[in-house]
Amino acid sequence: MSARRFEPGERRPGKVTVDVERGLLEEMRDAVIHLSGPPHRLTIRSLMEGALRNELKRLRDEHMNGAPFPAREHELRAGRPPR
Repeated sequence: MSARRFEPGERRPGKVTVDVERGLLEEMRDAVIHLSGPPHRLTIRSLMEGALRNELKRLRDEHMNGAPFPAREHELRAGRPPR
């Protein structure tokens, strides 16, 4: 059974929890507070989504000649990766 794929730009939110290096997390929070007012109105969500879009585009360009990655056939396993 294949995992459901959402259309690009679909705004249905999903949730992910990750551990991030403390210094990077603090810098992100500082940037969001500093740029949260007009005209930027930066939020953690908009910063993260933009960063993910940019990195996924870079990875597609580098590894897939700009094409989408193939649909996954199973979900990721939670927890630490095997050693």
